[in-house]
Amino acid sequence: MTIRDENQREPETLERLFREVFDLVDESVEAITDGEVDDELHRMFEAARLSDDDDPEQLLNQGHGGDRNLGELPKSMPAAPRKSYRKPTNTTADGALFIHSAPAALCPHIEWAVGGVLGLPRVHLDWTLQLMERSTHRSEYFWTGPSGTAARLASALKGWQRVRFEVTEEPTGSSEGARYSYTPTLGIFYAIIGIHGDILIPEDRIRHAMALSALGGGDLVNALHALLGRAWDEELEPYRPGDEALVLRLHRDQVSGAG
Repeated sequence: MTIRDENQREPETLERLFREVFDLVDESVEAITDGEVDDELHRMFEAARLSDDDDPEQLLNQGHGGDRNLGELPKSMPAAPRKSYRKPTNTTADGALFIHSAPAALCPHIEWAVGGVLGLPRVHLDWTLQLMERSTHRSEYFWTGPSGTAARLASALKGWQRVRFEVTEEPTGSSEGARYSYTPTLGIFYAIIGIHGDILIPEDRIRHAMALSALGGGDLVNALHALLGRAWDEELEPYRPGDEALVLRLHRDQVSGAG
């Protein structure tokens, strides 16, 4: 074999070697199941990986002054998207369910629905007469479950005639607090709840209300009242016992003290 033949085979040999090396690197990266690969190292791997359309001889000649090397990788090349290998965590939250009014015939069905959400055969609620509406009952239930349980409870109970309820969920280290209020006439109201029990209104919703008001689309004060759920509070207030508003505000402290 001549020297010319050797020179012609060199790019093919180097291409095969590069592909073997980067295949090993790919296998090592895929084998990592906990943690993340260093960003800069991953960027270098992605930038240097050969594809089927790459010309190995052209890549070998990209060095300075025609040297046969890979040269420097471009520093401005963005990192390629990578899979996240972080394991999901299950967060437990505390909350309260207040049934303000429900017909007697629906009470057992509410218990079954709440039990289904909490993964229990059935929960037993202590029902008392609701004096604001004839033949209805009220109850309250403090629950512990996965984050998002309040939303599932609200979804299971909304739409029932003559049922008024509120369900709250306390904030956790990885999730926001929540409050859902429901009446048959108004429907469902949702609000984000802070660590002190107050309603948190997202900035974009406030800006939207301000923009509509500036364009003559409505009064800003009324828009803020809507964001705070004032209509739901006004309708539900007569159904709340005298101490229930205090329970709503202090529930977080009671749960923290019990822990």
